Amino acid sequence: MESWKEGTDCCSWDGVTCDRMKGDVIGLDLSCSWLCGTIPFNSSLFLLPHLQWLNLASNNFNYSSISSRFGQFARLKHLDLSHSMFSGKVPLEISQLSQLASLDLSDYNSYLKLEASVVKRLVQNLTKLRELHLENVEMSSISLSSFMNLSSALTSITLNNCLLRGKLPDHIFRLPNLRELILTDNPELTWSFPMVNWSTPLRYLDVSRTIYSGVLPKSIGKMKFIQHLFMSECKFNGSIPAWLGNLTQLIDLDLSINNFSGEMPSSISNLFVLSYFDLRSNNIQGALPIWLGNLTRVTEIFFGTNNFTGQIPSSLSNLKNLTFLGLRYNNIGGRIPNCFANLTKLTAIHLSYNQLTGQFAEFQFSDSLEFLSLDNNRLYGSIPKSISNLVNLSFLDISSNDLNGTVDFNMFKKLKTLLYLNFRANLLHGVLPVPPSSMRNFLISNNRLSGEIPSSICNSWI
Repeated sequence: MESWKEGTDCCSWDGVTCDRMKGDVIGLDLSCSWLCGTIPFNSSLFLLPHLQWLNLASNNFNYSSISSRFGQFARLKHLDLSHSMFSGKVPLEISQLSQLASLDLSDYNSYLKLEASVVKRLVQNLTKLRELHLENVEMSSISLSSFMNLSSALTSITLNNCLLRGKLPDHIFRLPNLRELILTDNPELTWSFPMVNWSTPLRYLDVSRTIYSGVLPKSIGKMKFIQHLFMSECKFNGSIPAWLGNLTQLIDLDLSINNFSGEMPSSISNLFVLSYFDLRSNNIQGALPIWLGNLTRVTEIFFGTNNFTGQIPSSLSNLKNLTFLGLRYNNIGGRIPNCFANLTKLTAIHLSYNQLTGQFAEFQFSDSLEFLSLDNNRLYGSIPKSISNLVNLSFLDISSNDLNGTVDFNMFKKLKTLLYLNFRANLLHGVLPVPPSSMRNFLISNNRLSGEIPSSICNSWI
């Protein structure tokens, strides 16, 4: 607001938009403006009857209530009060804004509350609404039947962490223009997709941490345009169906923390644009399939806490965009493959708690690596000198293996960013090595060290 000078034309001020013909203030954007305090009932803000666009997002209104006078902006089309620390009940007068195309009352915490009477009026009056964002607004008292009459113009609805309870009418999935629906973190909310006569333009769906229970519904296969599908922690069971491979526009797929079992169907190899792939914390079995190498656009793979067996396939060398690989808590065996050396974008590898065996040979990882966990496997041999090539490494855990030899910190001199180093529970011998002062965590207990504790270790963290 530094440009707001008395005696100057307010239409030239930052955040102010005026009608070019009449000069009326029609838009006000004060988002992220470090505003704090309250908005008094007699604020000059409410003397702008021509406002069509009002954005007060990301300020600090000190847990004050939303003034009922916001309801007098009869021409308002866009209202954003999100993440501004309002609290209390949303006033009924908000439902009088019949011209609204977008309404955002989301917040970081559940300080705002929407009562049933207000929701009913909102649904009745805001027939032009295209975007409705109520993240973290407490709505525990409303009847979900209120959503039966939502505006057919709606393209985006976010209702995550609203304490919604009961069965959601499937009408919400039938809204003809709906592109985005987020219902996550409503642990007492149940739902089901329409079974017949249903097609949907949905691109983004998140129902994580809601209640479904049962096998993955076949009607998901009708989401021809879906790009982002998040269904974590919904108590799904059974196998992952082959028809999931028909959703060829998927970019993000999250089926984590469910009870899926069986092997991954090969049809998933058809998801050529998949970027984020999360199956962690299920009961998926079988070997990691060779066809994973076909998912050449994938950047993050989370397969931890399953029952994968076999070896890591060399076809992973095709995943040139991979940045994160999570395979911990499985039963994967064999040697650490050489395929990681070609993955120049890879920054994190989690292979702990598997059955990896063989000599801990020269490191075959790209120098892009920042995080490497190989603990609780069956690796043996000495620590390879080529570890010094991992110049971006900040975390290394190779504890609970059968490594032997001595620890030479000269090989770590190039690793200026290394903060965490864990050698616990191996067969390392020799005198206690002194870590560099830049290191924050150094664990080397349960080995076969001998000799005196060097006095220089006292200087490492002073």
